[in-house]
Amino acid sequence: MEIQHISASAIKCFETCPHKFYHEYVLRIRGETHPAANAGSAVHYACERAVKAKKNDKREESDPLFWMQEALKKYDVQKAYYENVLTWIKTCVSWGYFDVTNTIDAEHKIDFTLPVGVPVVGFVDKLDIDGNWKASIKDIKTQKNPFTRQELDNNWQSFLYFLGVVNEFPLIQNIVDIEFWCLRHKKQIVQLAKTDYDIILKRVNDKVIEIKESDGTRVCPSGLCRFCVAEGCCHHPSNVLKTDKTVGDNTNIIGQALTDVERAKAILKTLKPDFRPETVPATEETEEVNSIFLF
Repeated sequence: MEIQHISASAIKCFETCPHKFYHEYVLRIRGETHPAANAGSAVHYACERAVKAKKNDKREESDPLFWMQEALKKYDVQKAYYENVLTWIKTCVSWGYFDVTNTIDAEHKIDFTLPVGVPVVGFVDKLDIDGNWKASIKDIKTQKNPFTRQELDNNWQSFLYFLGVVNEFPLIQNIVDIEFWCLRHKKQIVQLAKTDYDIILKRVNDKVIEIKESDGTRVCPSGLCRFCVAEGCCHHPSNVLKTDKTVGDNTNIIGQALTDVERAKAILKTLKPDFRPETVPATEETEEVNSIFLF
């Protein structure tokens, strides 16, 4: 597959289902955003604006609640999520997110090219580097569940952020903290060693090579299929196997579907994902958990 650039979300999408990746990152056909994701984006926006304002000594605008109404409107947040957005912003305040003593930037862009020739593009929610060149990357999460140890150990976002920041700031000292602020739960920290930069780079590069060499026909059915833009035309095994139990035939059917891009687009225009806003529990601050993974 031809890809213009790669990001952590793109890699995660590929690992979830290569066929979903093909539609979203090659054909660039995207479905509607889930209401919970819009609420999360509003939190990110309010926090970003407040951090930038505080760095510029704009007292009133440094309060994230100053930006809340604008954020709700910008991301068309459903009223059912208003209280959640407010709670998550207040959690950021109580956990000290707006201490900008060592802050370099909010929504800091990382942009570098892998050895395979594919650019990596992403945005760090908040980048702190102190006077001793100790780096701390902070990323806000409003996800339903905290990361498992395995998810932290294989977190593409932490790998890409680490590579991007170390590449841009070569004087950074050995251990880099990547902090995931899971606002419904706790902070979870991955620590990566600068001495392992080449190992991490190879791991990311190998994954991107795997993506490039894929044809996007492999499908991985899961409970997420109902939110997928390819749902109406991917012929995934959970449907195909009802009448055809041979893997080879499944592959042929999928390949045939991929050749008819216009038909796929026409079907996708009619899709209306069944979004069901979840009931989000109130946030309680918990103790910080350090998950350290050094290669």
